[in-house]
Parts: sequence; structure tokens; C-alpha cells
Amino acid sequence: MLNQVEAADLMKPETQIEISGTGGTVESGGYYTSTTTVALIATDIQGGSGILKTEYSLDNGLTWQNYNNNPIILNDSGEYRILYKATDKAGNIEEIKERKIKLDLIRPETQVSMSGSLGENSFYISAASVTLTAVDQGGSGLFKTEYSLDNGLNWLVYGSPIIFNNDGEHSILFKSIDLAGNIEEEKEKKIKIDKTAPTINILLPRATQEFTRDEFFTPEHEIADNYSGVASESLAVLMDGQPFSLGQQDLFYYSLGEHVLKITVSDLAGNQAQASVKFTVGVDLDSTIIDINRSYSLGWIINKTVKNWLNQELNEIKKYEEKFGQRQKKLEQRREKIMGQCLKKKNKNWCEKKLVKYHDKVVYKLNQVHKKIIVKRYQGILKKLEGYYKKQWLNQSAYGIIKEDVNYLISNL
Repeated sequence: MLNQVEAADLMKPETQIEISGTGGTVESGGYYTSTTTVALIATDIQGGSGILKTEYSLDNGLTWQNYNNNPIILNDSGEYRILYKATDKAGNIEEIKERKIKLDLIRPETQVSMSGSLGENSFYISAASVTLTAVDQGGSGLFKTEYSLDNGLNWLVYGSPIIFNNDGEHSILFKSIDLAGNIEEEKEKKIKIDKTAPTINILLPRATQEFTRDEFFTPEHEIADNYSGVASESLAVLMDGQPFSLGQQDLFYYSLGEHVLKITVSDLAGNQAQASVKFTVGVDLDSTIIDINRSYSLGWIINKTVKNWLNQELNEIKKYEEKFGQRQKKLEQRREKIMGQCLKKKNKNWCEKKLVKYHDKVVYKLNQVHKKIIVKRYQGILKKLEGYYKKQWLNQSAYGIIKEDVNYLISNL
């Protein structure tokens, strides 16, 4: 029951609101970034009837709840509209008040996407582009995204994709901040770039190196890679397009002419390198004799007569070539002597013309005669060799090698 003074209370009560939480500042756009409590404190005039109840509504006044001195707890992101009022015991009802409270409790989330040519083992074999895409689900909106390329010493505001060009491992730290001030925990992305293929240096054989068939050699090479490392299982070695072993090479079994050694290898990123070198296998008189003797030792020449006759013929040609070489040397010395005598009387051009006419042409004819003699002797060897082959005094392998040797000697006179 109200006494006479309380019953005469005609003044409406007054409710103050107190909000407790992190944020709610101008800088945060009025957003709170933590669970927020709302306290409603209602007062009546001094000597009035006193507060009967305090009510609040969170659904625009559709339903009202008694406050009962229990703070209202807001723990979900969003915008709240709190209506509240107090009623005193005399029945005076406060005009409805309103307070809007915005909560953003969710940190923004940044996703990273990559573009570039992806090779093996997560290596990029081209420049790599990093795109950062941030999403804010808390409601306040994104303020900025930042990234650091120096392990967090300096931060830059992200605006466009970040391009990495240089070989090596790169690290990028990144985070986003929303308008309410929520800061994403730092994330890290590592990028490995290897755009450079390995280097291959073929040491042996050397480019355009010439061997004779009686020689041996072991291919030598060096392979280096600047970053990811060599994928050893990718090494492929080809001789004239066919796989072969890198061990010692016995050129006795090689055909005469040009050969190509090719090496290919990849690094762990998938960059492939290749290198090739051309070399030549030929013969001279000495190596041809060695080929004949080896064919005999292998049992390819069955009849010793064949070996002895071939060696004898080739040795006679060798002696003839040596005598011819001595004669050529004397002719060259004679030419120099004639030139010296001529230059005492005439100029060089005049002397050269006379030597060409009266000396060099004679030497040329002698050389042609010499060549015909040698060719005829080689052809005689080939004819006799064919006869031996038909008699089965040597097998197909020996016949093929010796025939190829002699034809090579003819073509290189």
C-alpha cells in the first residue's frame, strides 16, 4: 500500500543505461569487439513511490522482459536495438528509450591465392603472384590488409598482387583488420621459386674432337644447379639418340663419322636442361692396322694369312706415303728457294704467278698421280678383302670394319 505522499507521485521514473565492453569508440565506428553487458539503472524522484519494475525489449517492442537487476549480456556479432522503460509504484511509466549497440566479435579472415607456373615439389618455375583476399563476417567491414616481407619488421598496406621474381624461398606474413579494430592473427605463406635450369658442362669428349677407332675414352661432365638441386634420377645420356652407359667407350665398335653425345637432366623444380657435343671417329693407316690385329685377336679373322697380307699391304702404302711426304717437303723447300731468288728481281705478285704456272701446276699433277696410285692400291685391298670374305676367312664384323676403314682412308686422301 502507498502512503499519502507516495500516492501523490505524478513524476515518471528515469532509467540510465550503462554499457561495459571493449571498443564502442568513434575510432571503432561505435563497434564493441567483446562480449558486452548492458545495465539498466532506474531511479524515481526523492520521496516518490519507488521503482516497481524495469523492462526492456530486443525485438522492437513486440515482447518485453523484466530487467530484475540482471545485466543484459550481448555475445553475438550484430546490431542490437534495446528499448527500455521503468514503471514506478504509483503507475507512472517512463517514455520508451532506445539505445543501439553494435558488436563485431569476429576477426577478419584473409585467404591467399597463387598464380604462376607450378613445377615439381611445390616449386614455381616462373614469377609467382600472391593475391590476398580478405573477408569480414563480423559486420563492421574491412579496414585494411597488411603484409610483411621481412619477417614482420615492416608492414605494408596491401593493394595489388605481390610479384616474386627471384629464385629462392620467399616468406610473406599477412593479416587483416576490420573497421571495429579486430586484428587477424598473422598468417604466413612460403613461396619457392626456381626458374633457372641446371647447367651441364660436357668435359669429354670436347666439341669437334677427333678420335681414331683404336682409342678409348670415358665421357666426363659436370652438372650444377643454383637452388632446388639436381633430380639425379632424371639424368639421361644418349649417344646418337640411343641410351648408353657413361663408362669407358671402346671406339672400335663405333661407326666412322660424326657422333653426338647428348645429356639431359632436370632439377627438383622440373626445369630441364640439355647439352650436346659432336665428335668424330675416323681412322688412319696405323689405326686401321690396329683394327685388323684386334679383329684377329677376337677371332673375327679366322685365317692368319688374311691378317698378314692386309698388314703387309697397308705397311707398304704407309712407306710409300712417307716417301711421298718427304718429296713434298723437298718440293716445298724448292718453292721457297725459287721465290726467294725471284723476289730479288721482281715483286711478290709477279713471282707468285710464275710459280703457280711453272711449279704449282706440276706439283698438283704429281699429287693427282700419287692419289690415283694410292686409290688403286686401296681398291685392290678391298677386292682381295671381298674374296677372303666369300671364302669365309673372316666374319661379317671384321669385313664390315676393315672395309669401312679403307673406304674412309680413300675419301680422306
